[in-house]
Amino acid sequence: MKRALLCSLVLVCVSTIAFADPTPFPANPTISGLVSQVDQDNLNDIVTSLVGFHTRHTYSDTISDSIGIGAARRWVRDQYTRQGIDADLFPWNGYWGGSLYDCFNVHATLQGQSGRPDLIIFGGHLDSRTVSSSDTASFAPGADDDASSIAAMMEIARILNGESLNTTLVTSSFAGEEQGLLGAYAYAQSLVNANTPVKAMLNMDMIGHIVHPSGIVDSMTVRCYSGGPMSSTSRQLARYVKWVGEAYAEGVTVTLYDAIDRPGRSGDHVAFYNSGYPSIRLVETAEDVAYQHNVTDLPEYMSFSYAGKVAKLCMGVAVTLAQTPDRPPAPEVTNVGNGESLTVGWSDSLSGTIRISYRTIGQLYWEDVVETVDPPPYQLDGLQEGTEYCISLSLSNVEGLPGPFGDESNAIPIVAPPPEDFETTSTPASVELTWSPRPEATVL
Repeated sequence: MKRALLCSLVLVCVSTIAFADPTPFPANPTISGLVSQVDQDNLNDIVTSLVGFHTRHTYSDTISDSIGIGAARRWVRDQYTRQGIDADLFPWNGYWGGSLYDCFNVHATLQGQSGRPDLIIFGGHLDSRTVSSSDTASFAPGADDDASSIAAMMEIARILNGESLNTTLVTSSFAGEEQGLLGAYAYAQSLVNANTPVKAMLNMDMIGHIVHPSGIVDSMTVRCYSGGPMSSTSRQLARYVKWVGEAYAEGVTVTLYDAIDRPGRSGDHVAFYNSGYPSIRLVETAEDVAYQHNVTDLPEYMSFSYAGKVAKLCMGVAVTLAQTPDRPPAPEVTNVGNGESLTVGWSDSLSGTIRISYRTIGQLYWEDVVETVDPPPYQLDGLQEGTEYCISLSLSNVEGLPGPFGDESNAIPIVAPPPEDFETTSTPASVELTWSPRPEATVL
């Protein structure tokens, strides 16, 4: 049996491009002006002040004005409110000595202008500990772990206070991290219960140490961890952090890891990942456990220049996300049939600059990101035949800043076999096509 198709001759124009190695998205001048205000002396002052509370153990003194977690959290809250930043203590129930225990995070809010409920959350943990996790009284300075991140968040909030951002930003200084991410889980669950959308959770945890145990110095890379699988929203956020953030980090590059955290370790981002929110962790590369959970975790062993660069990276990412549209749906991807091309389509309602990321199925980072202002479809060329690709879209604001990338669609460029017994018959108004069907699909 033969199949016939009557069609008029139509010329279809499709955009094409040759790919290059992926490069960081260029810095935006306005955002660069903001991140340039990060002051490493301010970071040093904040960390030194937090170390001065002797210990910030989650279950340490809450009455004293100079020692313990109570004094520390009130100090952090007051630093925000003195600048006119809305800050409060977020309560949650701890458990210590066989009894319930009143615990608190410190949350500061920079209200967005869009009126929408979605949030971008900076995270870091306020609590510290010494060698024994149950020691609530001994000196536990916790400078790098994790006063470094509290300082970064406070400095970011200082700079962005009064700026007009579309999305609401929250800095969350968690307690209970050292006891199992308790404060982070409490906050994440409250957001789930309220159906609050979270655009991104950016957790910084230990961002100030630059000397490996071997003595080698690394002040030019930072690690980024995210929960899988490869197609998860957290993994997409991690790629975005590298692609956008490096332009603001003064030479610091982001190393992506195919893991939610270091082996046997964890962080507050895990609570948000487990609650269904896109989340990542930034952590120094030159980690040294000799300076963790110990009296040696002091400001003098930190690099505040490096911590400032990580803060700038995180701030650049957050401000970009705050000004851009949400994640679009996954694209429609079809095989062209030549073994090296795929066609990417999306709704005509999506306008402006569209960015298209692609990677092979086992690739952690994108192979490239291309952009177009033309209507769909967009043809990706120069691909490897028989290789599965994962493709996603990003929408832009009116200034061309890229938003987060959406879910991926997978496709494989293959050569479509020609139909059997293919014949054409011309008429003055059309062309009649006939062929014999194959068992497999021949029209892709």
